[in-house]
Amino acid sequence: MSSVIRSWPLIAFVLLASLLVVMSSLHSMNLFVPELKALERAIGGDKNMHLVMSSLLAFLGCMSASRYVRSAYFSVVVVLPLLALALAADEVLQRFSAVRSFDWQDLKAGLLGIIFGGASYLIVCIISRLLRSGRIA
Repeated sequence: MSSVIRSWPLIAFVLLASLLVVMSSLHSMNLFVPELKALERAIGGDKNMHLVMSSLLAFLGCMSASRYVRSAYFSVVVVLPLLALALAADEVLQRFSAVRSFDWQDLKAGLLGIIFGGASYLIVCIISRLLRSGRIA
């Protein structure tokens, strides 16, 4: 049980990444579009969904990777470019879909989310380190 508890960031990252791949695929196949649009509206719109989901994915990705590389900074340097590449690939592939289209604003919102998620992770790491060292109460 304790290994599952320690592995929750990786489990959450894999589940979220899988969910996003499934959602993107369903949208590209023109399936469940009303439900996907309802989810977008619930989050605050298409751009907000890109920002929020990318932020969560980046935060969880960095958190997961740091358990294996033992360096918060190295995990950010590795994870963020990989996520940015995957995001760009997804947007470019939409260009070839009959029901979707490439959108620079979606790409910008996703990249901003990745940066925000990585920065948030580093801030949490810095605060955690300061708390452990007793420098802040």
